[in-house]
Amino acid sequence: MNPALVAWPTAIGLLAISALLAAIARVERQAGRPFVRHWIGLSWLGVALALATAVMTTDAGVREPLTASVDSLADAGVFIEDPLYWTVLGTPPALALVLLYLPWLSYLPAGTRRPLVAAAVCALGGLYLSLSIDVFATSRPTPIGTLAAIATPIHGSAAALAVALVLHALLRYWRDTLGRRLWPRGTTATALHVTQRHPF
Repeated sequence: MNPALVAWPTAIGLLAISALLAAIARVERQAGRPFVRHWIGLSWLGVALALATAVMTTDAGVREPLTASVDSLADAGVFIEDPLYWTVLGTPPALALVLLYLPWLSYLPAGTRRPLVAAAVCALGGLYLSLSIDVFATSRPTPIGTLAAIATPIHGSAAALAVALVLHALLRYWRDTLGRRLWPRGTTATALHVTQRHPF
């Protein structure tokens, strides 16, 4: 599977999530509700993840020099090039972020909270599963190339599903909790009327 087939939709979905988070933060601030900074922080995180997903997966001009630099640092002993090492090292900060956002998560209605929790489980589960498969396949005396090749698609598919779940949760919050619509009432009918009067 071409990684770009999953990376670009995921990046676009993350940008849509970031825009929606920023819109929600604005409405929450106007209403004087708590956790505005939490919404804004998640919005910026979504932008960063979208850029990282798009650039590192599809732009060889950025990815290859960065990979070469990491390899040279690893050969010099300055940098540990082990995904398992960095995943374990990144787990405590991720848990600290989760603890920071627990009050915000408990503030959300159940209809929004459940898909967000499912998205987190899906994303982390896909990450650890793909990492486990990759480590198992490459640590054998004879590396199992076929098994290692499915690690990236598993991770990408899990990330795409997590993005879809988050987008669903936020759209539901925007509609049900904030009572907002993505477009004003009558927009669809007006567009159809204009199309009928002025066909292309």
